Amino acid sequence: MISNVKYRSFKQFDFAKMHPFGTMTLVVVAVIVIASFPQTMPFILVLGYVVWGLFETSMMKRRERRGTIEQEEAP
Repeated sequence: MISNVKYRSFKQFDFAKMHPFGTMTLVVVAVIVIASFPQTMPFILVLGYVVWGLFETSMMKRRERRGTIEQEEAP
């Protein structure tokens, strides 16, 4: 798939080492929710991933614009 929007690959994301109890709780809750709604959850998960990628891209562009504006205003 070709896209100009950058999405996370979660290869370097290591939430389990930072918060082991919270991660286990989140995994258990996620499994329960996915098991409760098996027909709609794949759509909701993919939709959330797409929206998150678009949100991160817009925030990154906003920060870049803010940085160029501050550089132009500096004497």
